[in-house]
Amino acid sequence: MRTGISATQLGEITSQSFSKTRSGRIGEVIASFQNSFYIRTREDELVFVTNRSLGSPITLNVTSNLDFEKLAPVTTTVTLDEDQLLIGDLVTISIATARPYQIHIEPHASRLTVNHNTLGDVAFILGILDFNSSVLDPNGISHHQCERFTRTVATPLREDPDHEQFARAALELTGLGTGFTPSGDDFLGGFLATWNSLRGVIGRSKIFLDFELLINRTSWISAKLLDYMQRELLDYQVAHAIRSALEDEEEFILAVETLLPRGHTSGLDISTGIVLATSLILDIQNNTRLTETLLNQLGMYLDFSETNTEKTNAVLE
Repeated sequence: MRTGISATQLGEITSQSFSKTRSGRIGEVIASFQNSFYIRTREDELVFVTNRSLGSPITLNVTSNLDFEKLAPVTTTVTLDEDQLLIGDLVTISIATARPYQIHIEPHASRLTVNHNTLGDVAFILGILDFNSSVLDPNGISHHQCERFTRTVATPLREDPDHEQFARAALELTGLGTGFTPSGDDFLGGFLATWNSLRGVIGRSKIFLDFELLINRTSWISAKLLDYMQRELLDYQVAHAIRSALEDEEEFILAVETLLPRGHTSGLDISTGIVLATSLILDIQNNTRLTETLLNQLGMYLDFSETNTEKTNAVLE
């Protein structure tokens, strides 16, 4: 006998995936946890089903306290039957009354409201947290590569927007770190989501990493989540943090603080990427060079005895 539950909110990517198949097999479960599970659709989209309230373009929010790890284990077939999602033989999710989730960042403002003092306050908060295994952890897998990336590739975007060089170096950071989504991926997601969302303020073009190259460096789920972030398909918390940079300094700090508890290090890593991209945009906007000071505050010093031409090129090759 199936357990019936109801969906409360439906993301646009999820809705589009379902609309392509009126009835029949949608895909299968590829990761499962107590409060959520992930579906890989036949069109190679990612659907996130969760009993949490946070919405996103790929999320199907449901009202349930079921243990999805038991009821929707990995490889379970997911089928659509008109307005019902059938999860194997055990769960039915009614999507008929789910409201649509839609949020977009439209930076009508011509300048950022936050300043480098605000970013310094956020960096202080990041520095007093438990950043074990994150990009800020000097002993972490991704830390030294992230240092090199920020100093030799990210900061030069102020003067020389070499997107090909950026992409090559970003791939070296992709997949580094532990956990469900590696720290390097989360950091890059936060950076690219912010740069691509706010780049209009400074008249710069968007930066994209090739998805086919990403899946050769990290897991399919993590590559997909990073791809959604660079395409500005963002959950509410990330979108709000980025949008707040245009509107209110105190709200920006609060929005980043709300993001920090996510996962083991994901919130911290995404926030670090958001802060770095925001700092670079501020430097371009105000014709300053304060991002290096922010990086020092974050503990990303980089041994400059190692940044000679040969070793910098080695990072990029």
